Amino acid sequence: MAYATIEDIGYYTGINEVDLPGDIDRLIDRADDVIDFYSKQPIDTDKELHATAAKKAVSAQIEYWLNVGEDVDAMEINQFSIGSFSMSNSNEQFKKLAPRAYRYLQQAGLMYTGKSAKSTLTSIDYRRDKS
Repeated sequence: MAYATIEDIGYYTGINEVDLPGDIDRLIDRADDVIDFYSKQPIDTDKELHATAAKKAVSAQIEYWLNVGEDVDAMEINQFSIGSFSMSNSNEQFKKLAPRAYRYLQQAGLMYTGKSAKSTLTSIDYRRDKS
């Protein structure tokens, strides 16, 4: 079972569901795989904290791919320059994992950092009533 639905992705990204890429189901599957790889423990979707973090992380990963391109997941870029702007990245997890996805997983204690999980995600549902 996927951590996020097409509706979740649409709401998170602010993109109407019909305007999402035609292969959104494939992107969700791939994002699930990325989140599973980077989380340092099984994601127990019976736990609200884990389920919410996984849903947000998948949504953030897809948003990241829509903005920078999915190919970033296959690239090994350590440094790049655009005009006078230069950026280097030596931290492997940030090369392929969206920064927001990392934060959601970290807050839920799904990225081992030596700290215990924060409970801030348990009561936060990013899908607000649209009425």
